[in-house]
Amino acid sequence: MTLNNTDSEFNHPRSKLKDHKALEQSDIVANITMNRNRALMGDNSYGKEFDLNPATVLENRLKEKGEAAWLDLCCGRGRALIDAAIAFGTNDLTLHGVDLVDHFDPRSTQYPAITLTVSSLHTWTTTQRYDLVTCIYGLHYIGDKLGLITKAVSWLNSNGIFLANLDLNHVLNQDGTAFTKKLTNWFQTSGFEFDRQSGVLQKAGSAMLSSPFEYLGADDRAGPNATGQPGVASYYRV
Repeated sequence: MTLNNTDSEFNHPRSKLKDHKALEQSDIVANITMNRNRALMGDNSYGKEFDLNPATVLENRLKEKGEAAWLDLCCGRGRALIDAAIAFGTNDLTLHGVDLVDHFDPRSTQYPAITLTVSSLHTWTTTQRYDLVTCIYGLHYIGDKLGLITKAVSWLNSNGIFLANLDLNHVLNQDGTAFTKKLTNWFQTSGFEFDRQSGVLQKAGSAMLSSPFEYLGADDRAGPNATGQPGVASYYRV
């Protein structure tokens, strides 16, 4: 893609933004020091971070139709997927994790239901449809956050659920200001639920969406995100 750094409308001091290839070489993004070992349940877990526990979603789908498929974006070491395989068995589960960094838990190879993929989420895609798609804090390190969100909900099946953490302060207009009202309005009209207090974005059911905001590039030196760790600010033409 071509970044609009020379556009006369885009005069913010952070105009030298990174495209996804440069971003993924950043020591902010491509590192193994962040929390990559969240479990499915417990104190440091997906169940604690999301109001709707992924374990509950999987359990309900297994009861309803005898099978369940979970895609975990920015999956870290894949521990939560391993926990799911242990808790529910693997015969009726499809568990797929994708992460930029190859730092997976070696136990994952013991469970045939688990597939762990090293890939950029700017380019990765799938034809599989899932009952659950999660991205726990991963959007904090993605350049085109809104682009990934629209792709993720297209990978749901008709009654699937999408869950992700999103820091609105790191989704910025081309002048470096937040466009929270426009963004949350778009979420609402597109069928998302966003909890401003927890920062959790949720959607039920597959949808083919297109973001009305043009992605310009990302700043990996934007400072702390909602977790207090260094994050990536994403810039859009609004």
